[in-house]
Amino acid sequence: SKADNAVTVTYDAGGCGIDGVTADVKEDDKQVYVFLHGHKLGGPDAVCPAVSKPTPYEVALQGPLGDRTVVDGSGGTPVPKA
Repeated sequence: SKADNAVTVTYDAGGCGIDGVTADVKEDDKQVYVFLHGHKLGGPDAVCPAVSKPTPYEVALQGPLGDRTVVDGSGGTPVPKA
């Protein structure tokens, strides 16, 4: 099913929020690397409240996630499963 070929990751959008979020995904037999991209709302010089804003984002996969580990592509660390 479609739900089997997707994973929902949560990122911190911060106080200003993030616009235009997209994901690049690299998959192999053991891991799924997710690279999220976006732009801080208000521009690079915006002063934002220091709050955490967890935001879910569904990422489409080529195949079922199964037992593969999801890895934060920017830091190389495994993402905890919820």
